[in-house]
Amino acid sequence: MDKRKIKVEIKDPWLLKTILSSLRGLNVMIVGPMDLDYDFFITDYYIFNRNDNLIYRYKKEEVVSYLNLLGLGLNHVNEVLIGIDSNLNETVLVFILDGRIYNTIKCNPEDTGHYIVKFLEMIKYERLSIGIGNKGPNLDKIMNSLEKFGLNYILVNEWGTSKAPKGRKDIDLHAAVKIAFKASSI
Repeated sequence: MDKRKIKVEIKDPWLLKTILSSLRGLNVMIVGPMDLDYDFFITDYYIFNRNDNLIYRYKKEEVVSYLNLLGLGLNHVNEVLIGIDSNLNETVLVFILDGRIYNTIKCNPEDTGHYIVKFLEMIKYERLSIGIGNKGPNLDKIMNSLEKFGLNYILVNEWGTSKAPKGRKDIDLHAAVKIAFKASSI
């Protein structure tokens, strides 16, 4: 597959750094702002295709997911696994496509459904499994958010999911991955 050409015109320094670092290692080539030969054009809030048709309006937290999919040329996957782990401060979502982790998002429990729906709008898939850890202070808020968007989910026994390798601080991410895989096997 040829490299996808991406034109970037972003004013927000944090967003520009995030986008450029997420594109490293993907099958893409950044083209200059005056270049007219591009597959996608990314601005601070929008992604356009080569015909300047709006294809996606994003929040900053969602852009890495979409760029990963664009860069890898994914438009169809067999299986989407989503794991959700919550603690007092935030909710961690992990998106696994055909066995590979493609993105993680930290968000408020009330926004969980929104982020999942936005991610699912980007791809076609055969099977979907959403798992939520059955403990946590925000469980009701997460379930309400998913139900608001009509998303089905499986409550997963969290026992043993928070055991991460020694020295790792991303325990919630490890838990979300384990929750996703547990939900898919139920």
